[in-house]
Amino acid sequence: MREGPSFSYLVKEELSALPRSNAAMRALLSAFLKGSGNIRYSKGERLLDISSESSKSATLMYKCIKSLYPGADPYFSYTRESGFAHRVRYHVNLSVGLKEALLDLMVSPLDQSIPPYAFSSKEESVAYATGAFLSGGSVTSPSSSHYHLEISLEDAEYARNLLRLLNRYLLRPFSFKIASRRREYVCYIKKSQDIADFLACMGASSMTLEFENVRMERDMHNVSNRWNNLDKANMGKTIKASERQKEEILYFQNRGGIGRLGSPKLSALAKLRLEHEDASLSELAELLSQELASEITRSNVNHLFRKLDEEYRKCRRG
Repeated sequence: MREGPSFSYLVKEELSALPRSNAAMRALLSAFLKGSGNIRYSKGERLLDISSESSKSATLMYKCIKSLYPGADPYFSYTRESGFAHRVRYHVNLSVGLKEALLDLMVSPLDQSIPPYAFSSKEESVAYATGAFLSGGSVTSPSSSHYHLEISLEDAEYARNLLRLLNRYLLRPFSFKIASRRREYVCYIKKSQDIADFLACMGASSMTLEFENVRMERDMHNVSNRWNNLDKANMGKTIKASERQKEEILYFQNRGGIGRLGSPKLSALAKLRLEHEDASLSELAELLSQELASEITRSNVNHLFRKLDEEYRKCRRG
């Protein structure tokens, strides 16, 4: 059975369809090129190859180039990856107008800094973070048992610079961290609320709502399970306590009766315990209140059972 698109893929599809100003497109395109751009030579000319697994993300890069650089002439191509899945990878290629675009975007394989214009406004900072996520980001499904969002990068210095932007220049402070993994570096967050806020910050409103709905259902299910486990544990404690109380009551009954302890309340409670073996302390308090026509609390019942236990232990020691 073929699986549907991943949650990460759907997030990127939504982000790729959002309208943006030229300033935001410039910042987004710069970050995407840094992560997924590759310059090579073809027929004696420099060629920029921008690739993505998402056709919408590739289309967005094409639109950004055409909007920002009217003299540029980008074109599409695609490749099919080897392996069982045979995934298609979409490419935007640029040769004509490449030099102008790279100078304006301030993207260079030798420079790991983030262009100053990405810090000019919140809009541009968010757009730059979005470009980085579209290029190398992923997020686990909210139905997963572990929440995780990351942006993978190839250079440690660039990862540190991006971390500063993510944590200090977006719509609210975040707490991204860096980890090294094989030959790459990842900026990541794990708290579910941070992930939801970051998705919303980038503009993925529909997928943020989906994330929150699934997370809420999952959390409610977990809470329900915890309450069920707690109920089972409490029931186990109640049964164990009841067995001990019955043993102590029968001990005194076989030696002259519970009345020898000189407490009418305890005698009445002992009778009720033998008649209602599974009753909780609260339920016994209600039954004893009816029996004695006076208000008996759970605390009173607990005190009477402690008195019974003390007398039982004294007799056993004697």
